Amino acid sequence: MDILDIIMPNIVTLFLIVGMGLIIFMNKNFDKRDNTYFLVFILIALLLDISDMADAYYSSLPSLNNMRYLSSAVGYCLRPASVVIVIDILLRHRKFNYYIWIPVFVLAVLLAINPLTHWVFYFTDDNTFQRGVLGFLPHILSGAYAILMIYLMFKMQKKVGTGEIVVISFIIFIVLGATLIETLTDRRFILPGAMIVSCAVYYIFLYVEISKRDALTGVYNRYSFYAYSKSLTHQSYSLVAVDLNGLKSINDTEGHEEGDKALCLLANTMSDVAKNAFRIFRMGGDEFVAIGKGLGEKEAIAYIEKAKEALKETPYMASFGYASSKEGKSFDEIVNQADSLLYLDKKNYPEINR
Repeated sequence: MDILDIIMPNIVTLFLIVGMGLIIFMNKNFDKRDNTYFLVFILIALLLDISDMADAYYSSLPSLNNMRYLSSAVGYCLRPASVVIVIDILLRHRKFNYYIWIPVFVLAVLLAINPLTHWVFYFTDDNTFQRGVLGFLPHILSGAYAILMIYLMFKMQKKVGTGEIVVISFIIFIVLGATLIETLTDRRFILPGAMIVSCAVYYIFLYVEISKRDALTGVYNRYSFYAYSKSLTHQSYSLVAVDLNGLKSINDTEGHEEGDKALCLLANTMSDVAKNAFRIFRMGGDEFVAIGKGLGEKEAIAYIEKAKEALKETPYMASFGYASSKEGKSFDEIVNQADSLLYLDKKNYPEINR
């Protein structure tokens, strides 16, 4: 088989890998850790494509070339590793979990000694591939990681949101589908293409999410608030206006860094109490809004009580006001009504708000 006959079917995938790598490398708007995960994913896709091309070449030879052991071993190891990287991206808000990589490292060791043991695979003298007693271990490991990712998706649904769950489900579908096709039909070069498409879709999704979020607190920003308000037409909803008490005093006496910490703590408390019932927005400064689609005044009052109770465990307090759409008022009127009640609530904290 000619080298060009192997490279040409992969030329688009290779260009996409290089192009996506350049975009990720030059993007400074992403968290450095997140960018690193995506760059590693791109590198895995590139190495997997190269190893698959090398394996295709060595498999076409009339007799065994021992380099085929290396190309096959690299491909077998990188397949489950690619799933682990997606798990790391999903868990990006947590500390790096080294133990998740242990099965991949064990597989790497087994593949390193495989030319001597033939436990995973081996080749006959006429260059025919044969599976060993652990021949399906890389596939089983990839499947196990996929199951783990599905479990983590549902466990973290409140943290990452429905949109990211849908994107990851799409990734699982096309990556496992590509792996299945390669395994059952002996077709090559499908998985690297599926991986780079997955990477692009996930990266674009997260980039769009960043544009919708407040840079400091991580809740939705003012632009998202006005965009979301358009979806509330002809729907019932409750709106809660929130204002951090004494932010100016905190900034003046303890510094703006402490003021930022106070804002983040308030945003986190509002999000934790809201669960999936309310969407949280930062309007600017110390002003926040929580909107509960399909909820009424009763749910808004319950949310405020829970939020105030949670804030008692912190050094800070906030003022709240609420309004409900059941009265048939316009969105602006609902916002103004909630603000009016918020300023009335502020009078309960005269010392803090001086």
